[in-house]
Amino acid sequence: MRCLGGLFEFYSVKFIYTIDPEETRPIILINKHIGRITNASGEVEEGVMGEELQRELLELERMGKESVELWINSPGGVVSDGWSIYGTIRNTKLHVTGLNIGIAASTAGWIFEACHERIMMDYSIVMMHNPHGSNDSGQKEYTKSVATMLAARSGKTQKEIMALMKATTFMTADEAFKNGFCDVVRESTGVETAAVANIATTADSIWVQGNEILNSLLLTRDSPASLTMTSRPARNSKSMSQVTNLLNLGNDAGEAAIIAEIRKLQSRVNEMEDAEKENEDKLNEYENELAELKKRHEAEMNALIEKYDALNKAKEAAEKKRNEDDCRNMVETFVNTGRIKADSKDKWLHTARKLGVAEAKTLIESMPLNITAPLPLDAAQLQGIKTVVTNVDEWRDEWEEKLKTKK
Repeated sequence: MRCLGGLFEFYSVKFIYTIDPEETRPIILINKHIGRITNASGEVEEGVMGEELQRELLELERMGKESVELWINSPGGVVSDGWSIYGTIRNTKLHVTGLNIGIAASTAGWIFEACHERIMMDYSIVMMHNPHGSNDSGQKEYTKSVATMLAARSGKTQKEIMALMKATTFMTADEAFKNGFCDVVRESTGVETAAVANIATTADSIWVQGNEILNSLLLTRDSPASLTMTSRPARNSKSMSQVTNLLNLGNDAGEAAIIAEIRKLQSRVNEMEDAEKENEDKLNEYENELAELKKRHEAEMNALIEKYDALNKAKEAAEKKRNEDDCRNMVETFVNTGRIKADSKDKWLHTARKLGVAEAKTLIESMPLNITAPLPLDAAQLQGIKTVVTNVDEWRDEWEEKLKTKK
């Protein structure tokens, strides 16, 4: 029995941050820094430990609780502890309602964002900044991790979130509501108004003021008349089953869950619109490049056509000149050889141009020679002929006599 008792005690959860785990809707407090930190005096202080709060949430789920309230007033703390709390909230079956009653800064801020319903008092503040305390490479990854969580719950892009974190951004309740970092703003009166009449400007001082308010709320929790709260926007009393089914949520999903899903859809729509705009810009860029290439191609084609035409004209001029020279040379040759008369040279040149050198040459060569009739002989020429004839007669007679003598 002693062994079994020890085992039960080992696995049992000691509630540190839950006010009354037997309540139907227990309240869990995050009213310190998160994780172990070293203060200015060099002492290690233990705040809200991620592993312990994680165990409490899971134990409340095991006990059959359906919802819890997470009251937050914290300047933030260790990222790794924050991861444990954030991841458990997002994965547990519990419906976690976050109530920012002072400041949710740094790690406490994105734990607040993890809640299924995010409520801020009208005086409360959220703050986001880049994580500290790691090397450059680690800080870059930590920053990206936190930006991913905040973007998922706010509907903003990671780029927008990282810009807010880099600038160390403080937001009032109304500003947080407008920017998607809370779902409901509650207006306060009475003790709360007096306690926050002079809002501090640093995370630590706001945390102290928030704790004073928290103590007042806990003391007067059973007396609703002492604290008047109204929510903006008012919860819709009509059935939202069609909407929740369309958003793939359960029928018991609250207004905060519906708003969160709608913001996610809006974020996706914005991303799709940005992608479409980017594609349109690229398409316009490609169309401009195509038009420029077409213009350049047309200019190059026109230049080639002009060059081709100029070469053809030069070739035609050269062929025409060569043909003209061939015609003239042929005609001059036939004039010099007496085939054609000199006064008909221009006519034959025209014919050669029309028919071509080869055909004109064939035609000229097929014509009879142009022979001029001999002129009449003068007296001296006649006398020479007579002398030749007389001598021939004498030679003939002499020859005949010689023939007779031989016989």
